[in-house]
Amino acid sequence: VKEEVKEEVKEEVEEEVKEEVKEEAKEEVAVVEEKEAEESAEKEMFAQLDDDGDGVLTINEIEAGAEKLGMGAEEARALFAKLDTNGNGEVDLQEFLAAKDDDSWLFEDKDDKESAKSEVFHKLDLDGNGVLTLDELQTGAAHLGLSVEEATELFATLDKNGNGEIDLKEFLKAKDHMFPPNPKKAGDLETPDGFSLLQSELGTYLAMNFESHKAGGLPVRCMHLDPDGIPVKGMLWKMTSEGALVNKATGMVMQIENESKARKIRVCCEERNRKVRAQLWRYTKFHTIVSGANGYVLTVRNGSKRDRAEVWTNIRVPIRGITTAQRWHFVPYDGDPKYPTYPVAEEHKALLERAMLT
Repeated sequence: VKEEVKEEVKEEVEEEVKEEVKEEAKEEVAVVEEKEAEESAEKEMFAQLDDDGDGVLTINEIEAGAEKLGMGAEEARALFAKLDTNGNGEVDLQEFLAAKDDDSWLFEDKDDKESAKSEVFHKLDLDGNGVLTLDELQTGAAHLGLSVEEATELFATLDKNGNGEIDLKEFLKAKDHMFPPNPKKAGDLETPDGFSLLQSELGTYLAMNFESHKAGGLPVRCMHLDPDGIPVKGMLWKMTSEGALVNKATGMVMQIENESKARKIRVCCEERNRKVRAQLWRYTKFHTIVSGANGYVLTVRNGSKRDRAEVWTNIRVPIRGITTAQRWHFVPYDGDPKYPTYPVAEEHKALLERAMLT
């Protein structure tokens, strides 16, 4: 009997190992496929800019294609100087592809950002004289999601000429990570005030992953609804006016695991901390959810429809700006979510028990 049991256990272990190896192989293939898809999109953009098809881009071609890149002629010229690494007056495909590690020039929605910053500036300019004083910036610190001390540091950073005032031109030069964008002023789209389901165009929903036993913040997963169509606890979110995505079940806010600029950063939930930039998001007119920390957008892992797919932040692709996996919609839900049908880690049960009472 012992031998039989040993044999059965051995077979089970071997089967588990095989499944793990298969899963790892699938993930490696998916990463390769994603990289190839991104490179294909970048090559397509290069071909669109290369009017004469000679395999290199000139300054004139970059300027002519400035609109496709979402920039003005002056920015296009600056971009050409950046891309032309060998200084021969031409940009070949390899130079163009090498720029993908610094993709901000391809994906920055400059008009939207400047419009949002300009609106913030005029709200802070209490006397309407066209400049901000230190007192005005400190008074409006809460609107920016900053402490008075942080507002003071921001003022010193932006007051380049040291005259004790910040004009609009200086304010527009503020980096995005210096203050959170207002999610309700992105294009003509407003997010719902109450808790809602956050649905990907792939038909899955953001959810808390209570199964995890990892230390630190609770990971966020992309999951399907309960079999009868009712969301489980952890699937409802609310975007606040200051840009925090709050989970109904726990009250914790969604954030990037760290503020590194490495790609495919994981997303998790942490306790609310006003000083953490990675907890701030912006919902755009393109139905993307953009991080206030680095401008990356939420993506379903590999665009997969499988249950409990991971969610991470990723760059926007240059063609059409976004992928299907990066498009999200707030879906109002007023019913009573269910307790999760999947196992809940012991250390996380208290969070759910509290949520059941709210």
